[in-house]
Amino acid sequence: MGQIRITGAQAVALIACLSFGKSIGLTTGAMARVVEQDLWLASLCAFVGAFVLAVPLVALVRRFPTQVVPTWVQQVLGRGLGAVALLLFAGFLLGSYLLSAVTINLHLNDYLMTETPPLVFVIGVSLLCLYAAYLGLEVIARLAIVGLAFTLLLSFLVLVGTLDRFQVSRMLPLGESGLVPILQASSVAWTDSAMSLVGLLFLWPRTAAAPQRWLRLSLLAMVLAASTVVVWPILEVGAMGPEVTAHYLIACMQLARTASLGIYLHRYEMIMMVLFGWGTLVQTATLLYLGLELLRSLVPLRFSRAIFITVGTLLLIPVQYVFTIDRPLLDRFHTNLWPMLSLPVALGLPLLLWLASLIRAKGGAVATEGA
Repeated sequence: MGQIRITGAQAVALIACLSFGKSIGLTTGAMARVVEQDLWLASLCAFVGAFVLAVPLVALVRRFPTQVVPTWVQQVLGRGLGAVALLLFAGFLLGSYLLSAVTINLHLNDYLMTETPPLVFVIGVSLLCLYAAYLGLEVIARLAIVGLAFTLLLSFLVLVGTLDRFQVSRMLPLGESGLVPILQASSVAWTDSAMSLVGLLFLWPRTAAAPQRWLRLSLLAMVLAASTVVVWPILEVGAMGPEVTAHYLIACMQLARTASLGIYLHRYEMIMMVLFGWGTLVQTATLLYLGLELLRSLVPLRFSRAIFITVGTLLLIPVQYVFTIDRPLLDRFHTNLWPMLSLPVALGLPLLLWLASLIRAKGGAVATEGA
């Protein structure tokens, strides 16, 4: 992973975009089928928790301000355990990429070009993301500024367009599902906020922003991510009701169909497709780039280009196609299996690295005093 520099604003936009697309595309419907009108509370729990966890993770990366992740991970855990940790991170990033890419495929296939074979979207999205990953993080970061602006505009349009249909009574009684079911449902939303948390580790050493500003910018990014994500389940429950939200795999498009701004923008789901697609493409391309770069850091340089071809075509495209055409399998994997596989890596592993870095720093200090 070479020396790449992006601005602080670009890093904030990337971190915010990393939570958006899949969250409103797949997660809200999945949570509604578990906790109904309390789905927005489950989403809020995940992002409040991520806001708190951002503090130790930024403290961790600030211990190695000039080193990229593969370097300092192997420094903290040792070469062998460090390589295992990097493989786990790569698995999480590439798995998140698959779900994000499937989200784009479903939107395009279900609401834009319904007669087109799904394989066309799978190959097209994969090649586009591979090309973005090949161009590098600087190019994706420039797109992220526009993607974040489009995401904020999209959330504002849907908010204004559904206010006349919004009923607070559909959100009541508050917390009826119970605390434990809400926390269990929030595990699906945690897989979204965790993508932004992992992004903190990878992006800040690549920015030109001073390390003293990393925490403030990280918290700003998490606030932007939470505000653009949590507003969707609130509007879905209030404007459509929890039963309707739970009925759809892609609930956000049904919300867009209910939104209207007078006679000139009575239905603007096509506008939503453009605004949503840009930010989600940034999410997908960033996850693929970071995952492939981690794999490249673990193999000799002469094999680096083969990583793009092998992982991008022989493995990711077939799995993406299966998830795109088999909706029940996608829902079961995303709701049940993926949180169990991803959260120990995305949340547990960074905290383990943080604790290990503290122990190493303390041990170094003790050794210095003894000398």
